[in-house]
Amino acid sequence: MRIRANFVREGDWWVAWTEDVPGTITEGTTLTEARGRLVEAIYARWGFRGAVELGPAQGTRLVVEELEV
Repeated sequence: MRIRANFVREGDWWVAWTEDVPGTITEGTTLTEARGRLVEAIYARWGFRGAVELGPAQGTRLVVEELEV
């Protein structure tokens, strides 16, 4: 399964979330760590419903990827 993953730098952290699995959000000190934690969060959240509204703060760097989970 492929999901669209969003990553935004906030201070010393990378915040990661996906709208493909609502309510799935995590963070990591590196982009690689945030990516791995997002995959773990997706597995932990699988089957649950919810919603998280999150967008990048102005002037931040946003990374969007497709991940195989």
